[in-house]
Amino acid sequence: MLATTRLVAVDQGAEALDGLARRAFTPGRPIIDALRSLCHEIFATFRFDPAATDVTTPLDDVLGPAGGVCQDFAHLAIAACRRRGLPARYVSGYIETDPPAGASAMLRSAFADFHSPIPELLEATAPEAILRNDIYDREPTTRWGHGAVTLLGDAAHPMTPNL
Repeated sequence: MLATTRLVAVDQGAEALDGLARRAFTPGRPIIDALRSLCHEIFATFRFDPAATDVTTPLDDVLGPAGGVCQDFAHLAIAACRRRGLPARYVSGYIETDPPAGASAMLRSAFADFHSPIPELLEATAPEAILRNDIYDREPTTRWGHGAVTLLGDAAHPMTPNL
């Protein structure tokens, strides 16, 4: 997850991205502190403007007017991390089809930039084999750890087992 992808071109706005990364990732700073600092700087620097971008807006455009939406800011953080050699990936969205006609093409498009073998598996899956399941939430937890175990990332939220 270091290479350029369709929406996160690590060479676009290289000087600005390097500046963000340089201020956050200082020598000896714990990685979590650096990531928090990077996110805070993006929050403080760029204004939220839903009219400024769309789902295909390149990073150069986000860096130019200093405005965009959450997805744009996530792409900025990912690109800054990648420029520092830290693998990063953006995954979001809920693809809903009712009925599931066209789900195969939608999934192939949504996951086209994923690393191998995800696109190949989707391509090889027969459209009638694709299942759609609703996602259910759970009550908030008061703690994420107990003893030597702490839940992080995908382990910390419910997910259907057939993704």
